[in-house]
Amino acid sequence: MNKKTIHINPGEKYRAIVISDIHGHLEHLIKMIDVVELKAEDYLIILGDYVNRGPKSYETLQYMMRLCERPKTYILKGNHESFMERPLREDDHIGEIIEFLKTDPYETLWHAFAKKSQYDFYGCDDPESFRRHLLTTFSKELKHLQERPILMYFDDFLFVHGGYHKDFSIEEDETRFLKYDFFDQESGVQDRPVIVGHFPACILRDDILSNKPYFNEHKNIITIDGGLGVKGTGELNALIIEKDSQVIKYSNQQINDFEEVVVTRSHTFEEEVPVYVHWPNKEFKIIEKGPEMTLCKHCKSNKEFRVFNGLLDETEDESKLKIEFANTFLNLEAGTRVKKYKVFSDCVLVKHNDVFGWIKRDQIE
Repeated sequence: MNKKTIHINPGEKYRAIVISDIHGHLEHLIKMIDVVELKAEDYLIILGDYVNRGPKSYETLQYMMRLCERPKTYILKGNHESFMERPLREDDHIGEIIEFLKTDPYETLWHAFAKKSQYDFYGCDDPESFRRHLLTTFSKELKHLQERPILMYFDDFLFVHGGYHKDFSIEEDETRFLKYDFFDQESGVQDRPVIVGHFPACILRDDILSNKPYFNEHKNIITIDGGLGVKGTGELNALIIEKDSQVIKYSNQQINDFEEVVVTRSHTFEEEVPVYVHWPNKEFKIIEKGPEMTLCKHCKSNKEFRVFNGLLDETEDESKLKIEFANTFLNLEAGTRVKKYKVFSDCVLVKHNDVFGWIKRDQIE
């Protein structure tokens, strides 16, 4: 059996906790494990990308190495784990990568390694010296990253970080399974449920902004990346799979650090046809400005939507939105508790019942 592919037969009754794309947010992971009440008999499956982008990549890696000692725990490789270990083994443009990371595009495990070992990363002009330093100083950590499995067959499911195609070969290029952008949109129908991370689930929706796992029942794909460390509104997702008497049940939990606030007065918005304006289809045109809101048209869907004036960022050449925008306006009663994400001059983006939506600025204190 290829060690990059593992097969698990969990039996007729089990509970599996599946988490992906932690991205160095150790506190979120620890809280999630507590919230789901992980028990000794539960399976814990991590779909990769547990390092980079967040504040505690090294600490998260150490935690993962300890988790590997727990029975029924399986930690798969993501493209970020591959990014941190493969160039050190294969002489894969390491000099170019170092120069790129010196621009601080985001916090990575290499930054953390250098800081931990007091290595002058930003002054490094000898890629080979840096490579030897990491291979020597962090050999155990890099071995852990290298040895993570790529594919996991579990009952009738297939777990993989990025995506799957029958013609991909782990021996020839394992990264094709790890960084399969637009897997949900571009793949065919899978012959078994494929559970993936890598691509934020919110991007797969075109009507609402929600990080909940996305079920593509037609293609047999479940995407569970909550966008943590990638999207400002990102959260850590856990997909919970329970099987008993041949019946499969799904549920999920989400962890975020948004502040809970109380709506102090009610307001009723006009209803609109739902539209979600986000990358890669974020272009829109202004139709008419109003005293509080501006009427626009989304170029991709051709749908009209209104946006609070305070969210517009206008120049002579173009108009942009200050944030990814879904025209979900929440008609909430006074006393309703919500999670506040971001406050603007005339509006607030909040989370309510798993969906992000807008209320007026004066609806909270």
